[in-house]
Amino acid sequence: INMDNERWEKILSIDTGKHEYSVSTFGRIYNHSHQKIKEGVLKHEGPYTYKCLIFQFNGVKKWHKIHQLVGEHFLDNDEQLPCLGFKDGDRTNCRLDNLVYRTYSEMALNRFSSRSATGHKNIQMYGERFKVRKHYKGRSKSKICDTIEEAIEWRNGLNIIEALAPPEPDACVQII
Repeated sequence: INMDNERWEKILSIDTGKHEYSVSTFGRIYNHSHQKIKEGVLKHEGPYTYKCLIFQFNGVKKWHKIHQLVGEHFLDNDEQLPCLGFKDGDRTNCRLDNLVYRTYSEMALNRFSSRSATGHKNIQMYGERFKVRKHYKGRSKSKICDTIEEAIEWRNGLNIIEALAPPEPDACVQII
């Protein structure tokens, strides 16, 4: 399997001792038994979204984060740093040239000091779209937008108190 400058490493299954999958420096996964390349799907973990893929070994399915597979197989971690981060802040960009090992402190500083890959506060990449998130008194509201302009407009125009309030009853329904 070769594309321009794309390198592949086989992933050894701990369960079977076989190489059933391969991971590339472009963050793609190759399934040897189905002979198909997979890009992964977006999976949400709390406030974060990662590109993940389900692997099946001996009939057992398990989710794996693609950026971690790329990091483990291609990125040197001589200093044994505990965290794998994204240089551009986009958690769906799993290419080797976007990954870096960091300390917990560096991850926290990066999380609070930098804007997302979009360059806008509270707006994250969501695949090819944009996810806007607002927080108010322990509650949050989010929306997926097709364009950055739409995301900025929604973020700037959102009255968070109204957005988080329960919906008004339908005017046609009489409450007794």
